[in-house]
Amino acid sequence: MAEMQQNPDCCPSCGVYYSKIAARETGAAIKAPAVKVTFSQWVNSNPAVKWIAALVVGLVVGYFAGREHVKYEIRSAMAESLAGLGSLFSGDADPKTDANKPKPSVPAPKVAQKDAPVTAQLLNKGFVEGKYGQSQITTDFIFTNQSPDDIRAFDGVIFVTDLLGNHIIRINIAVNELVTKGSPLVWSGGIDYNQFLDRHQRFRNEPQENLKISFEVKKVLYADGRLEQF
Repeated sequence: MAEMQQNPDCCPSCGVYYSKIAARETGAAIKAPAVKVTFSQWVNSNPAVKWIAALVVGLVVGYFAGREHVKYEIRSAMAESLAGLGSLFSGDADPKTDANKPKPSVPAPKVAQKDAPVTAQLLNKGFVEGKYGQSQITTDFIFTNQSPDDIRAFDGVIFVTDLLGNHIIRINIAVNELVTKGSPLVWSGGIDYNQFLDRHQRFRNEPQENLKISFEVKKVLYADGRLEQF
């Protein structure tokens, strides 16, 4: 029996040579293109996300809006409290909460003086431009002695209003000249003009024919030495 040599490339069972079986080449893997999904597409493809996002935005806006309202309420309460405290310390029992409420004008005398010994009329009103701001509103008044006695001196307050009775200015008057009974006295005076005072501006600029005056007598010294107060 002849001895047979075993080939290492041959299968001992079936006699097939390994080297004759070629390895099969596998094809390269096909790469699938990556699909990019934006946030808006993702949200549109998920309706539930829209509701959640809207709810979150609403909660955030409501939170900050509520905080601003609370701040406003706190500021309002503090402002009213400070105004009340200020009125208490200043002695004003009825604090004014409305800052836009117009201030009442200074009224003329409520009750006209009966049988006033001296009456007054505005004869002339002018303006003198001075240097370094020392200007004056000049006035000429006619005072008439209505009493049966001569008057040596008198004083009082002249109230100037417009034709509707709206207060413009009040002028303190003190006359130390003899005024005989039934006689007029032309008395000239002046007001140091302050351009920053509304009453001075209006009194200067208002035409004289639009002005009305009333004279409130305070004290009268008669020629015989009697002093009468009103």
